[in-house]
Amino acid sequence: MKKLLFISLAVILALSVSLIGCEGEGEEPVWDGPIALQMHCTISDRASVVEFVYQPWVEAVQALNGTLGGTFNITVTYGDAPFDATTSLSAISSGVVDIGQLSPDTFHLGSLGYLPWLFPSIESTAYTMHKLLRDEVETWDENGELDGVKILLASPLWPAEYWGHSVNVTTVDTIAGLKIRAEGAESATIQAFNATPTYIATSDLSGALQSHIIEGLFFTYSGIGGFSGVGPNCAYVTELDMFFRPYMLAMNKASYDALPAEARTALDSVCTAAKSVELATAHLAGMAGDRADTLAAKGIYVPTAGELADWKAATVSANLTGEWIAYMTDPLGFDGQGIYDRALALIAATP
Repeated sequence: MKKLLFISLAVILALSVSLIGCEGEGEEPVWDGPIALQMHCTISDRASVVEFVYQPWVEAVQALNGTLGGTFNITVTYGDAPFDATTSLSAISSGVVDIGQLSPDTFHLGSLGYLPWLFPSIESTAYTMHKLLRDEVETWDENGELDGVKILLASPLWPAEYWGHSVNVTTVDTIAGLKIRAEGAESATIQAFNATPTYIATSDLSGALQSHIIEGLFFTYSGIGGFSGVGPNCAYVTELDMFFRPYMLAMNKASYDALPAEARTALDSVCTAAKSVELATAHLAGMAGDRADTLAAKGIYVPTAGELADWKAATVSANLTGEWIAYMTDPLGFDGQGIYDRALALIAATP
């Protein structure tokens, strides 16, 4: 019953906005009243991306006003219901909610963010992914995987560091043979380090670490907070800044298209590449506190320049970039080389 209620939201919205203020057939509906939207984030409400990105963005949307009194009213939920990260694309596309957090593992273009050390900063990740998936989506999404959604915002997580339960991994040779938690497209990188990727959901990390199902993982500094079970169950941290998981905020395409023109224009004003970069910058600043807590609680190993070069060399030797380009091209049918080249150009052009 709850799922049916959520599914009906997009339909109700489409019908209601088409009737508001229409004085004659074919006229553009005006925005003269509140528009209620349901939003779901497949992450804990204690996550840093919620505090520094999603909550400020929702506040910005709800501060928008139409010339005839139109407003947005967004209700946000968190966690694995009514859908989780693995079903985020299909759920948002089908209208389970109007707006949702989109996992990069649910569509192939999202895997770009898992190429190790491709993005030098969280800001460049936000800018590049926003441009590719919102402003240039018709160019690069040849297979139409995102046809059912409208990308609103790029919301990458903090850089991934190595967290170890009982083995102090400092150099690339010390990770060999360990069972490492893999999230989506991380598997290829973990294999390049001669370790064994093991899929574990974020909600199961605590138990998996305690029972040695996994011996380590790549996670952000927010892990010290304990909501994921990472901080309390890991004795060691090595700072690698390896990749930035490029989560996106997306809207059901039918819900977006059904908005009055003035409401769409207002919403678009807070869904720009500049906004994604602005919020990513604030998100990165928020990392300082969690990094300091990690440093105080267990210390952080910072690899030497030579050691970090060895980590990177392992992924170069495995030709992860070439394999990604080839896989995107055949069998998937994307312009793998074009996407990669465009990403490099956007990274260089990040404001």
